[in-house]
Amino acid sequence: MSAEKKEDIDMHEIPKVEVYNDDEVQKRKNSLSTWVLVVILLLGGYYLWSIDNTSGNVVAEVTDAQLNKQVDEILNQISKETNNTTETPVKTDSGMVVKEFVEGDLVSFPYLDAKDPEGKNVSYTFSSPLNEKGEWQTKKGDVGEYLVTVKASDGVDSAEQKVLIVVKEDVNVYVEDVPLQPKNEAPVITYQDTVEVNEGDLVVLNPKVTDPDNNEVTVSYSGWMDSNTKQTDYHSAGNYEVLITAKDGLSESTKKVTVIVNEVNRAPVFNPDAFK
Repeated sequence: MSAEKKEDIDMHEIPKVEVYNDDEVQKRKNSLSTWVLVVILLLGGYYLWSIDNTSGNVVAEVTDAQLNKQVDEILNQISKETNNTTETPVKTDSGMVVKEFVEGDLVSFPYLDAKDPEGKNVSYTFSSPLNEKGEWQTKKGDVGEYLVTVKASDGVDSAEQKVLIVVKEDVNVYVEDVPLQPKNEAPVITYQDTVEVNEGDLVVLNPKVTDPDNNEVTVSYSGWMDSNTKQTDYHSAGNYEVLITAKDGLSESTKKVTVIVNEVNRAPVFNPDAFK
């Protein structure tokens, strides 16, 4: 604003900026509750007990007419208290307003109010980091002090209020959501329970192995066989168990297979020296 314009300004016409705090509202409510209590006491008898806040002594005794008059005055006072709910500004000794928040809070001025003496409409502007609505969504890492300017204007003149925004560290501990890994499913072995061969045959096991998660699968054999094939001879007759194991690196499955080797009857063989 230029020096020439300052000479024409009527300081009473500049809109007044008031920044309110929640504690003052509570004080008003407590004051109202006190008045209500007094009225209840008055309506309970024919004597008015006026208590001195300092000494606690009884001050006066009144008649019915005086009592009614006192009640009317108190009710009027309650009405005034009820209608006057505007909070008073909270400022430091230097006139600067200090508002404290925790990182992650929304900075705002819900009780911001400026009245123009001539009844003109008042508009507000805010300096950074506040947006045009006077709000700022803080986040982790915004700890610090921020001096902002709130300006109220009636279109001709304006008033400013400095506000120190103090953003404190959020000391609460939060656990980040960790996406759950899908449960791994074990490989599936599909094969018959029994394999039957004759002595002298080659035993071949060809199980079908699949993995629901499409993981790479390794197959191993234990028991009577250490691989998927085994050559029998004429001394192999009997029943044998083979354990097939499939692993995908996380889970495993097993399949037990019984191998039956049937004895093969052979014709007698003459001893080479039988006919010497």
